[in-house]
Amino acid sequence: MERKQEILIVDDKLENIFNIKQILADTNTKIIGASSGNEALIANLNHRFALTILNVKMPKMDGYELAKLLRSEEKTNKLPIIFISRVYSNDYHMFKGYDSGAIDFLVKPFDAKILLNKVIVFLELDHHKNEIKNQLDQLKISESKFESLVLTIPDIVYRIDPGGKFTFINNAIEKLGYTPAELIGSHFSSIILPVDVDRVSRIKVLEKNQNSLIQRTNSIKLFDERRTEKRKTTGLEIHLISKKKNDLLSGTLEDISNSNILVEVNSAGLYSNKVEKQNKIFIGTVGVIRDITDRKKLEDKLRNANDQLEMKIWERTSELVNKNQALSAEIKKRKTAEEKSKKAKKEWKEIFEAIGHMTMILDKDRTIISANRSTIEQIGKSKEEIIGKKCYEIFHHSDTAHENCPIKHFDNSGDITTKEVLFKATNKSYIVSCTPIFSNNRKLQKIIHIATDITHRKKLEKDLIQSHKMEAIGTLAGGIAHDFNNILSVLLGYSDLSLQNVEPGSILEENLKEIYNAGIRAKDLVKQILTFARQAEDELLPSRVDLIVKEVIKFIRSSIPSTIAIKDDIQTKSKTMANVTQIHQVLMNLCSNASHAMNKMGGILTIGLKDIKIDDKISQIPFEPGDYLELTVSDTGTGISPDIIDHIFEPYFTTKDTGEGTGMGLAVVQSIIKETGGYLTVKSRSGKGTVFTIFLPIIIEKDMEFKINSNLVNTKGDEHILLVDDEPDITKVNRQILQNFGYRVTTKNNSIEALELFAKDPDKFDIVISDMTMPEMPGDKLLTNILKIKPDIPVILCTGYSKNISKETAIKLGIKAFLNKPLNKKELVKTIRKLLD
Repeated sequence: MERKQEILIVDDKLENIFNIKQILADTNTKIIGASSGNEALIANLNHRFALTILNVKMPKMDGYELAKLLRSEEKTNKLPIIFISRVYSNDYHMFKGYDSGAIDFLVKPFDAKILLNKVIVFLELDHHKNEIKNQLDQLKISESKFESLVLTIPDIVYRIDPGGKFTFINNAIEKLGYTPAELIGSHFSSIILPVDVDRVSRIKVLEKNQNSLIQRTNSIKLFDERRTEKRKTTGLEIHLISKKKNDLLSGTLEDISNSNILVEVNSAGLYSNKVEKQNKIFIGTVGVIRDITDRKKLEDKLRNANDQLEMKIWERTSELVNKNQALSAEIKKRKTAEEKSKKAKKEWKEIFEAIGHMTMILDKDRTIISANRSTIEQIGKSKEEIIGKKCYEIFHHSDTAHENCPIKHFDNSGDITTKEVLFKATNKSYIVSCTPIFSNNRKLQKIIHIATDITHRKKLEKDLIQSHKMEAIGTLAGGIAHDFNNILSVLLGYSDLSLQNVEPGSILEENLKEIYNAGIRAKDLVKQILTFARQAEDELLPSRVDLIVKEVIKFIRSSIPSTIAIKDDIQTKSKTMANVTQIHQVLMNLCSNASHAMNKMGGILTIGLKDIKIDDKISQIPFEPGDYLELTVSDTGTGISPDIIDHIFEPYFTTKDTGEGTGMGLAVVQSIIKETGGYLTVKSRSGKGTVFTIFLPIIIEKDMEFKINSNLVNTKGDEHILLVDDEPDITKVNRQILQNFGYRVTTKNNSIEALELFAKDPDKFDIVISDMTMPEMPGDKLLTNILKIKPDIPVILCTGYSKNISKETAIKLGIKAFLNKPLNKKELVKTIRKLLD
């Protein structure tokens, strides 16, 4: 049974661990919780985790310290770590997290789907890593078996190239006083006794035959035999030169000089599968060298026994039987060794076929000599269709080598050359590594070509780049929100003041109300921008979809071709519980898709909105009967092909080219609609257009009427207020508002000057109100310094947008109230009165 992947969640609050477990419930993993850093370290001793999710702020040992400890241990130094923090949301703490070893950083509250998707990605990466490790372990085991088999064979196993030079020899050669390393590249004849070379060397024998008039009829035994089929060299007896006398040799030799040994050579030719001129190509010889000293002694004894056969026939019979038995055992042993050698070759071939990456052997001209199973499966061709073809013909459908081919960059060093290449045959990206195999004279002979599929990794890199882009958009949106909220503060403030001094029912009063209402809508729009850029929390509020539709129509009119007409059919002002920004995004996505479908021929884009009552008779709508908004987006474009319409809501599915569309995807559109309690359907015919229909539940809510100066009766006072903001227009209008309620107001547009003024006479002021974003000294620091001078004075911090401060952070600093700009008059004066009372 396959072991479940394990995830470690570290948080000092058990409810947080429980919530994350619920988010990851469908991942089919084993989730371990730890409430402290020490528990987490103990858990890592007993488990192998695929991923760790750490809370930054914990008592005794925080997340940064725990991450560094995990990185210092060999078992966990590559463990993926995701930080989760509610407080530390600025760049400094994020970079500190990455420096501690984290690979991601989420700020609370976060979207559960984002965490789930990130965890799924890391689980997939861990799964692939384990698969590769298992494959490598199996490969090492097979290689170890083969090496152990060859190296432990008592006989000398060797391989020579067509020129007679050693390309492999096992450790048994050490019996003769040599090491395998000093013989590799040397000619076989260098260790043969010179008197034997002429009779066993292919070149010498051929020269003799050419100069002889007598045609040889018997078979010649050679150490570098070049034969095919079943013809082999067997039982070739030659003398090898020994560098020193060695007690490991099996017997005492009757030799010429104590520096040579009589051996028997059994060998066979090696041939490639490639055929030239109806003959296979000879690529070398493989053989086994055996010490036959004992056998020779036995033969000598047999010869002596034959001379005295008549006298000692009965005495020697028993001895001869024993010797024959020993000889039979030796033959059996030799056969066993041959079978083991064949098994090792078979195992090597199985390993080659089992490699998960596309692996091939090429000749120097890039012709494919051999290809493993993975290559066959990924390319979709048989071995017969691949072997003998050029690699660029198979992978790139080209007559010439690819411009980024690693082989072009070979040098004489023999180093592996690696390049990233897109294969036309599979339409996937690969890391291609090519290892050259050179001959002894540094000529290229073969190339080991391995291609690793990195398409998924590149997709992850692309998603990371997109994430960075969205982060940049968020930073830009924050800056815009700060400046725009300052402008709105002035607009709303003066509109409010002016409404107090106009004749009720006059045109001027109506105009000022419209200005004020427009400011409120602009304030909501800023909030939408922050939400889109992930700088504000998503929330579902009563929303009028007809207003969103009108905004979208105005927006897209300037961005789509004039050949596309836009029509709207808005029949209702009903509301639904939704996030305005998300509904805006959904409409933008559907309208963008419709525009794309009509881009070439033009057409009509229609947006409809009406109330509809759904009862049990409408069976195709899978939700409760009731009153719904029916929002439709239709086009007269090319339509959706029947073979892909069932896939359009799948993640990452698209028919558009890179750079087109909103990048949102219909999968996300469907997810947003489901979150609002709605339902999305699609109908389409090829060449006849497409209709997307959205059903959103209607809510009943009374319209909010414009009210001003209501419920402000008990908010007046005569206390002294210090008002600080770097925008003079804002301090000017807020001073008038507060003075209208009876307060004495002193304003400053510089935080340093404000601090100096307060320090001179702290008892002069009853309350301090400051903006957050100001030059030289930000508002939170100003109020902190004021509280050091007079700890009991109430202070209020205002901000249009700041990623460096939150309501929770402000309260911990001792700030009594936190207000969002543009300031609402009613909220401002009520907050002041509440703090003073």
